[in-house]
Amino acid sequence: MSRFSPFALVLVSLIFSACGSVQAGDSCERAEEGLCDSDTAALICQGGTFTEIPCRGAGGCLTTDDDGFICNIKPVAGDACPQVMEGQGQCDETNENQLLKCEQGTWAAMECNGCFVSDSSVMCFQE
Repeated sequence: MSRFSPFALVLVSLIFSACGSVQAGDSCERAEEGLCDSDTAALICQGGTFTEIPCRGAGGCLTTDDDGFICNIKPVAGDACPQVMEGQGQCDETNENQLLKCEQGTWAAMECNGCFVSDSSVMCFQE
């Protein structure tokens, strides 16, 4: 059985304010700064470059009153994941026998014999 630290599906960060529009691949300086790129995606500064992170969950990507944003991630295998979630995982909502783990900036699928959350930890049985 593998055990992973829990994480919130909501990512909150400071919004990037600059003249002109920001695009995936543009350079940035402050790690984890970001903004909503659309209703369903955020741009987050990772390794000096803005990376697009899909926001597929309820509400998608929302700008907050305090000039921040909320990205309800709800990942699928192959999506980009924020560096702050590296090594963390969650059960795949579409497959009860699959865990999604953030590895090297991408959500990777991990097969198991049942995935569930217990005491705020994600459990993936591998027998």
